[in-house]
This record gives sequence, C-alpha cells and structure tokens, in this order.
Amino acid sequence: MEKLKSSDVILEKELWKMQERDTIVYLGYRKSSPKEKICVKVQTLNSINEANIKMMEIMSLANSYHQNIVRLFSMSIDEIRGDKCKLYSFIEYFPEGNLDNLIEKRMLSKSLWTQEEILNYAHQLINAMAYLQEKEISHRDLKPGNIFLSNNYTVVKIGEFQESKKITTEIQTIRGSPMYFSPLIRKALSQYFITHVFQVHHNSYKSDVYSLGIILLQMASLMPVNALCSLENLQENINSLINSLSDDHFKIKLLLDKMLQVEENSRDDFFTLLPYVIKLIEAEYGQCPECNKYYFHDDFFIIDNDFICSKCIYGLNMIYEFKLYCCNCQEEVYWNSYKMICSCVQDFNRCIVCKDYKHENMTCIEKLKMSLIEDSYCIRFICECKNWLNLNTENLFFECSNCGFFCVVCGKNWNDFSHKTCNFMIKYFHILKEVYYKQINIQL
Repeated sequence: MEKLKSSDVILEKELWKMQERDTIVYLGYRKSSPKEKICVKVQTLNSINEANIKMMEIMSLANSYHQNIVRLFSMSIDEIRGDKCKLYSFIEYFPEGNLDNLIEKRMLSKSLWTQEEILNYAHQLINAMAYLQEKEISHRDLKPGNIFLSNNYTVVKIGEFQESKKITTEIQTIRGSPMYFSPLIRKALSQYFITHVFQVHHNSYKSDVYSLGIILLQMASLMPVNALCSLENLQENINSLINSLSDDHFKIKLLLDKMLQVEENSRDDFFTLLPYVIKLIEAEYGQCPECNKYYFHDDFFIIDNDFICSKCIYGLNMIYEFKLYCCNCQEEVYWNSYKMICSCVQDFNRCIVCKDYKHENMTCIEKLKMSLIEDSYCIRFICECKNWLNLNTENLFFECSNCGFFCVVCGKNWNDFSHKTCNFMIKYFHILKEVYYKQINIQL
C-alpha cells in the first residue's frame, strides 16, 4: 500500500458531503501523477485515538483486494488541532458515479434493466460479499449509494467501508441505512426507543444479504421500496413486490426469494448464494405454453417436441366436478382419490386421463379411438343441464348442444382455458404414469 498524506495530493473540487459523519469527499490527484484522478475522503474526528482505531479497522480491509471492491490506496491522520484531527482516505475514483444515481436516472426514463444485466451485477456483488464473508468481514451499510460503477456501467464495486467490521460475535451495534435494514435490525431499532439498548443479535452476513436483496428489487422494479420499511405483513409485502415483476425477470424472482426471507434462518448467506446465482446465469430455461411462466429446463416434461412445466402437470385436476355414468353396470361412477369406481371396475381399472378401461403401452388417444370404433367406451358425462353426453369420436370431448364442449381429461368447458396440459397428458400419460403417481403419492 502507498503512503500518502494530505500534502501529497491536490484537491480539485468537492464531490459530496456527509453531515452526519462530518465527512467531505473531494476529487483530486497525486502531485506525482496528475492525470490519475482519485477520491479523497476527509473525516473530522474528536480524538487521535478514535482516528487510529478507525484507520486500523478500515486499513484491514485494504488487504482485501477484489475486482469488485473499491480500492483503498492509503490513509493518514493530519491537521491535528487540540483533541480534533482529520482522517484522510485516498480511494479509487469512479467518474460514472454510483448505483443510486443510475437507479434514479432509469426511474425517470422508465428504462428497465434486463434480467441478464441485473444477474451480471448480482453475480459481481455476491462474489465480492462472499469474499468478504470468507475473511469474516461484514459491510453493514449496503445501499445503492455505496456501490460504484465503471467500464461503461458494466462493472460494479462495493465501497464505503466506514461501518464495516470483522465479525467475532452475533451481538452487534445497530449500523446501516434505515431503508436497507434487515428485519432483525429494524426490530432492534424500534425496541431501542424502549430499552435504550443500541444492539442487535443477528447474523451480520445475512443482514447484508437482505440489504443487497432490497437493492436488486429496486433495480428490477424501478419502484420505491418504502412499503418494506414496516415490519407489519413484511413477508407478504415482499412477496407481492417480487411477484409483480415481469415474467421476463423470473430468475431474479428466484434469487430475491432466497435473499428476502424475513426469517433469518430461512435466508441464505453469501456462501450459498454464490453457486446459486452462477447456476441461474448458466441454466437454460423456457416458457410453458400453458401457464406462460418461465422455468428451468429441468422443471419441464419434454417428450418429442412437446413440453409442459411440471407445475401444470401436477396441478391439473382430472377429477370431474360433474357426474359420470357407466353404461355397462348402469351405475354412477364415484371417485375414491384418483380411482374411478363402479360395480364393473375397481381401483385402477380405469385410466384417470381418458376414463377408458386401463391400457398399457398405448396412448389414451389410441385407446379411445379403438374403443369408439368397437363401441366399448361406456362412460357418459352428465352435464349441468342434465344432458347425458357421449364422447365425440373425432375430437375426443363430450359435446352438449346447450352448454358446449367438455374436455375428457379435466371435465371443464373447452373454452375455459387452453387445455394444452390436457392434450399433453392424453398423448403421453402412458409414459408419465409411473412418475406421476409416485409424485402424488399414489400406489399403483
């Protein structure tokens, strides 16, 4: 590390001021290298001892070199006047500004980040925070204003480590910015006004995870997150904001679900988040033709060129709301869980998809067409208007002249939804049957 003092630099102009910390940040340059701009942070402190303690804490981070952590070049104590002194920090300069400014610009222009852009930022930031966690360092004040941008806004770096600390215990003083407090810190702050104890018992890394999750939610929504400042119905409010994001950001939704769990024990730390965000970036995904939601390829049933997500498959209700009648035994068919039962059949002697007699190594379509040709399909659908409906031999649905068409698979009106899952099941249930019944915990 360099050894710089205030006399080694020229201060060009004031960049910003932090009144609450009695700190001013300047743009400047080394006298020895006038073309290279640096930031010079000047903090007024009440004693040399306080300055030495703070300098030692921050200098320990200077050895934490990472491509996504703002570089600290040097520190010095100067301008000692009585008990007061000034602590100088010489830091990497970012002409492209910080993430807070960029979020504000994008809000004004309504220019959403793409899923890939947000994941790129998330990966860089989680990677840096996992690196710090490995060194047992917690940032404790993650917010957009402390994240800086470079390389044409493609690289993000974490800075402002004044509140950072090497973690030796889960009991910490309350630090951070209220908008980005984790729930436990927010609860401790509210209790402080009663107990006057300015401490919180929490996992500091997981609190950083929560803060970063709020930042990513801001980026994905370009909406204020003030509603999350209240602990009342917090998880419900978080889930509502996440679910309001576009389906084009479905990977972001999955990531935020892990980062913004109100219960700390249910929230990931940076060690577990890092491989997960890498998986999110690398994993292939597709859009389900039934529910139009995006899922990873592993979450689809894919046969030939057809595919439906597993949620639609297992969520399909194939038990009719209306009555069925068996012409063979002339009895009403009743349901016992997933079993269709009448006097002439028991247990799984009927297929739950096509309602025909059990068939092996044959699609429901093939079985139905064969039964209709042989006139052996004995199920009748009793419509809401009390009509007894036969299965249409051409389109394989029950047809009512009053009420319309009813799907043989789910028993619902053909116009209620697309029935793409029903079509998938009637074509491929003979392949999926064993996996399907195992998933819904039914013994064949």
